[in-house]
Amino acid sequence: MLGYHPPTQNASNKDLNLERLNELLRFDPLAIRHYKDEDKELLRKCKKYYKHQSEKLINYLFAINWGEPAQVAEVYTTLAEWAPLKPLEALFLLNPSFAD
Repeated sequence: MLGYHPPTQNASNKDLNLERLNELLRFDPLAIRHYKDEDKELLRKCKKYYKHQSEKLINYLFAINWGEPAQVAEVYTTLAEWAPLKPLEALFLLNPSFAD
């Protein structure tokens, strides 16, 4: 389920990261707050693979440490590149978890 999965001998590290990323992106949005640090790092580093999917912005935003200025600055840059949100998708931005 969630958490770090050690690599197997037959798969490349990149393949495993993409497999894990897909698993995280299928994760129930109501349980997103349970991302582990490794999961959050993977979501931040691999955003180029899913930033064309507007509905996945919530996954990315829950991977951000809002007390870390460098990560917050990264969000502003990334938002300009993200696929535009539909009005209903934008409602989650009103969540108090997003400090900025």
